[in-house]
Amino acid sequence: MEILLNNLQLIASNKIKELSILCNCPTSQVNQLITLVRGLNPKLGLLYNNNIEQFVCIS
Repeated sequence: MEILLNNLQLIASNKIKELSILCNCPTSQVNQLITLVRGLNPKLGLLYNNNIEQFVCIS
């Protein structure tokens, strides 16, 4: 998985064969890993952001 993540440009270029050679695993496994990576949320921290701005009018 580390090799795959270090070569994201190959994922973007859809170069599955090159990735399978680098990872030393079958293309079917590389495709499964790519599906996993593409399904990840790049902004995971936003799920924990509960900041709701509240305005108070003082009259």
